[in-house]
Amino acid sequence: MAAIREEQHQRGVSSESAVADRPAGRDRAPLAHLRGRAVEGPAWFKRAIACAPARDMLDRDGGKIEMLSWGETGRPGLLFMHGNIATADIWRIIAPFFRETHRAVAFSWPGLGRSAWRPRYSTSELAADAVAVAHASGLLDGPSKPVFVAHSAGAGPALAAAHQLGPALGGLILADGRVRPPAPGQPFPTRPHRIYATLENALAHFRFAPAQPCTNLFIADLIARAAIMKVDGGWTWRFDPRLYRNFPNGDAWDLLPGVACPLALIDAEHSTVTGGEDRAARLERLPAGSVRVVIPETHHHLMVDQPIAFVSVLRSIMDQWKADFSGVESPRYTERR
Repeated sequence: MAAIREEQHQRGVSSESAVADRPAGRDRAPLAHLRGRAVEGPAWFKRAIACAPARDMLDRDGGKIEMLSWGETGRPGLLFMHGNIATADIWRIIAPFFRETHRAVAFSWPGLGRSAWRPRYSTSELAADAVAVAHASGLLDGPSKPVFVAHSAGAGPALAAAHQLGPALGGLILADGRVRPPAPGQPFPTRPHRIYATLENALAHFRFAPAQPCTNLFIADLIARAAIMKVDGGWTWRFDPRLYRNFPNGDAWDLLPGVACPLALIDAEHSTVTGGEDRAARLERLPAGSVRVVIPETHHHLMVDQPIAFVSVLRSIMDQWKADFSGVESPRYTERR
C-alpha cells in the first residue's frame, strides 16, 4: 500500500515503502545492511523476472500512463493495480504466472512509477485511468469478462472502476485492500524529495509502510530499485510528493456495498491495515456472495511475504467464479483459511 505517515510526507520521502531519514532496524530499513548489493532470488523468482513484460506508455489526459503486459491479446483479461507509493513493477513477481492463460496487465497510477504527474488527483479520475488501461490493452476484448486485482489503497479506485464498468467486469479481488470508514484528517503537507548521493544510500532508506518484517529481500530489492530514479546530484523517489494533498478519504468504504460483479478479499493474517476495529464492519458491508481468504504468515504486503500462496489463491478464486452457481442462494460472504 502503504499507508504513509504524515511526518514522512513532511520529509518528502517514501516508496511503497516509505523511507525514514536514517536507516533504522531491519523492519524499517530491510536493505540497509546489503550496502547496495543486489539480492539473488530462488529459481521461481528468476523465471518470473526473466519473463520481461512489454512496456508501453498510454497517452491519457495530456500525460502518460506506464503499462506492463504479459500474454497474448484475446485471452481472458487480468488487470493488476498497486497501492500507495508503489509502481507496476511490484506485480512482476505475480503476473508472469498467468502469462500462459491470460492477458495480464499492470500499470502505475498517475503520479507514481514512470507515469506522468498531475496537478491534482481523485478517486474517480484514477478509476477512469484503470478503465482506459483495460480498454487500451485489450482486456475488454477477451473471450470472458476481465478480472481486476488491487492491493492496498488501490482498492478505492478499483472499486470506483468496478462501478464505472458495471456488468462488463467479471470480478474484483482486493488484496489487503484499504477499505476504512471516512475519518477526519488533515491534508498531507508536501515538500521536495530528498536526493541521495548514491544508489546504495537510496536503497538503504527504502522501507515498507506500514513497517513489517521481510524475509524475501530479493523482492524488496526489486521493488526498491523500480521506485528510484537518477537525477542531477544523485538518486531520488519516482512518486509525486503532492499525490495525496487533499486526497478524498473514505471512498472505498462508500463504494464497497454497491459492487455488482463478484467480489473477493485476500487478507493478510497479520495486517495492520485490514485488521482492527473496522474489520467486522467491513465484512458486514460486503455484497452477498463475496469471498474472503486469509493467507497465513503474511503482513500487509502479502504478495511479497507469500507470493506462491498468493498466486494459488488468485487461481482458486477465479476458478470458482467460472463455475455456475445460478439458482443457489449466496451467503453474505464465504471465508477460507
